Amino acid sequence: MKYYINFKLLMAAIVVFLFFIGCGEGMDENKIKSEMNSAEQELETTSGKIDNKIDDLQSKLDTAGAEFSEDIKDDIDHLQTLKIKTDKKKDELSEATADRWDEFKGGFNEFMDDVESDLDKIADSSTEVEKDMTN
Repeated sequence: MKYYINFKLLMAAIVVFLFFIGCGEGMDENKIKSEMNSAEQELETTSGKIDNKIDDLQSKLDTAGAEFSEDIKDDIDHLQTLKIKTDKKKDELSEATADRWDEFKGGFNEFMDDVESDLDKIADSSTEVEKDMTN
């Protein structure tokens, strides 16, 4: 018994197969773009938090006595450094490509954890200074 392969059917199967492979790659690319957009939004939000905290501390610095001004200035300096690092990370993100996204994402997540930790420490420090200023 001889088997004949229907050439048209074979070609149709190949086209369908390639179509699904192409769709899968597009879905991955869309997911990466979405993640990149989310990362950009997260950096923008964090940058805004840093700016707001700097403004807040600047206003406290104006009313703080000499004994508290150094602590506040240290916090402001630390925040300005965080702002520079955040801006640099935004630049890195704008240069990131889809094929290097996984590599960038790992470092990005670690960076954001470090920034959030630093912001929490500064918030705690500010709260302590405020308490001391009112006592």
